[in-house]
Amino acid sequence: MRTDGVTAGVKGRDDGKRAVLRPRGIIYWGIAAAIVLSGAWLFLAWQGHYRAIHPEITWATPWIYEERHTLEIALVWREEVIAAPMDGMVRYRGARFPRRVRKGEALATVATSGESVVVRAPSAGYWTRSLDGEEERWTYSYLWRECRDIPDPPAPRRVEEGRVRRGDPLGKIVVLPQELRGVVYVPATPSLLRSLREGSLLVLPWEEGQPVKATVRIALEKGLRRKVLCALPLFPVSFVPQRVHSWIIQGSPKRGVRIPQSAVTIRSGRRGVFVVTGAEAVFREVEGTSVSREDFLVTQGLSPGEIVLEDAGRGREGRIKLW
Repeated sequence: MRTDGVTAGVKGRDDGKRAVLRPRGIIYWGIAAAIVLSGAWLFLAWQGHYRAIHPEITWATPWIYEERHTLEIALVWREEVIAAPMDGMVRYRGARFPRRVRKGEALATVATSGESVVVRAPSAGYWTRSLDGEEERWTYSYLWRECRDIPDPPAPRRVEEGRVRRGDPLGKIVVLPQELRGVVYVPATPSLLRSLREGSLLVLPWEEGQPVKATVRIALEKGLRRKVLCALPLFPVSFVPQRVHSWIIQGSPKRGVRIPQSAVTIRSGRRGVFVVTGAEAVFREVEGTSVSREDFLVTQGLSPGEIVLEDAGRGREGRIKLW
C-alpha cells in the first residue's frame, strides 16, 4: 500500500509540472513564429521595394504584323462541256491537260469505220478532259444562295480514249477571257474587316511568293464570319483541276512596335505602359492589339527604341534605378 501511494504522489507531481510548462511552450513558439513571420514580411517588403526601384526593362522594337488565315475558297468560272458529235472511237490531240487552246483548235477526233470528225474548240480557253459532274450546277447562284459553307466537290474523273456514243462528254473548255471569281468565308477580325471596308483582300494562292489583291464584290455578315465574293486579278491554268483551294487570306499589314504582353496594363480605364525616361518611369497611354500570347503590337503612343517596364502589373511611376 505504501508503494502505491508513493507512485501516485510522483504521478501527481509530474502532471503538475506538465500543466505548468504547457503555457510557457505556447508563448515560446508564438514568439518564435512572430519573429519568423516578421522577418519574412520584412524580406518581402525589401524585395518588393528593391524590385520597384530596380525593375526589369525591355525595348520597343519595330515590327510589321500580317494576320494570316488558311481558308477554303471556291472558284467560279464559265465553262462549256464538249460532247461527242457521233458514235465512234475517240482519240485526243495533244498530251498536256489542262492546257490553253485557241478558238478552232483541234481537240480530238471521233472516228468510225467509214467516217471521222474532228472536234474543235468553240472558243479560246483552257481545255481539259477531266470532269467532276458539277459542270452544270457549280455556278455563282448555287454557291452564293444555296450553300451555307464551302462545298466539297467530287474528284475529277479523266475521260479515257476509246468508244463513245453521241452526246457523251469528252471534256470541257473554261472560256477565256473571263473574270475569275471566288467565294470564301473570312473571320470577322479587325484586320480583315478593315480590308473588306477598303474593298480588297490579300490572297496568297501559293506557298511561296507575293500575295495578290482580290477585289471584293459583295460581303455579307454571317455571324462571326463574312461571306465574300471576290474577283481575282489572275487566272493561271494551274487553277483549273480543282474547284476548291486552300489559300492564305492575309489581313492588311499593321506597322508599329512590339513589346511583351506583360508590359501593358490597364490604369483608370486606360491601356498603357510605363515608359522609362532617364531615371524615372511614367505611365503613358497607348493603342494597339494582342498578336500572340507573348507579344503586343503598339500602333500609337510608343516609338522604336523606347524603354518600358517589362512587368507593368508591378510597375509604378517614380524614380527607378536601371543599374
